[in-house]
Amino acid sequence: VNYWRNYKRSLRRIKKMITHVQKWEGHKNIIIFDERSDSSVQLVIYDDNQEDAFLYSLYVAEVNRRLGNANYLMVFAEKKAREFGCQSISLRVRKTSPRWIKDLYESFGYEDTREDKEYCYLTKKI
Repeated sequence: VNYWRNYKRSLRRIKKMITHVQKWEGHKNIIIFDERSDSSVQLVIYDDNQEDAFLYSLYVAEVNRRLGNANYLMVFAEKKAREFGCQSISLRVRKTSPRWIKDLYESFGYEDTREDKEYCYLTKKI
């Protein structure tokens, strides 16, 4: 019973998110904003690689963290990326960032693909 109640609540909430698509030379910029939690996520889809979206940023206001807002945004971002024909989403996390940031993405199913001096790169098939 709780599962279905939470699922229905999630669907209602996702419907209230604002999506803005900007088409720039060489890529699309998709910005998703959740007014209720002062949160946003930004995806970039490059014209020369439309199968993979790049998660440019995820922001949740500090007072609204640890309430599931990042999860709602990521679910909606993955849905939007699929609508644009993407099969995966990639992102990068600075190695100097707090460990919980990478843990958060891994909890959403993102997996390490490579790293360099400055970043860890993660990808998820959607």
